[in-house]
Amino acid sequence: MRVYPVERGRRNSLCAAILAVLLGIGLFFYYALPFPRGQKMAAREERTAYLASLGWECSAGAETHKRIKLPDCRTGGMKEYNEMQRVCGYDLAPYSGKTVDVYTLPITNYPGWTGSVYATLYLHRGHLIGGDIHAASLDGFMIGLESRS
Repeated sequence: MRVYPVERGRRNSLCAAILAVLLGIGLFFYYALPFPRGQKMAAREERTAYLASLGWECSAGAETHKRIKLPDCRTGGMKEYNEMQRVCGYDLAPYSGKTVDVYTLPITNYPGWTGSVYATLYLHRGHLIGGDIHAASLDGFMIGLESRS
């Protein structure tokens, strides 16, 4: 059996084509799949520290946790909710249909409100992807995760 050597120019072209395909696949997965890009806060202390950095005091001992499948963020009420998220620098749309962790912590220093106020944080793979501060009453309010100032 005789082996014919591949010309150097042809071999370089083949390597360049393979690298281009691999780069294209890598870029596809980076932009198409919802890789966590937000701040990592898998531990309770990280969540309370994040809220403190925004100026919110919370009762970490009363934190609740649940896992949900995030509904489609492109329609209905979730579309409006996601618009609020986008104003604050988050976007839940890439996580539609994904299982996310939801942490709820009581806020103890909301000014001018006598009822219960909570912070809700949405995490995917331990990274923050969105959330809000809201009052737990019918005449309440909801704001995005932003600094008190």
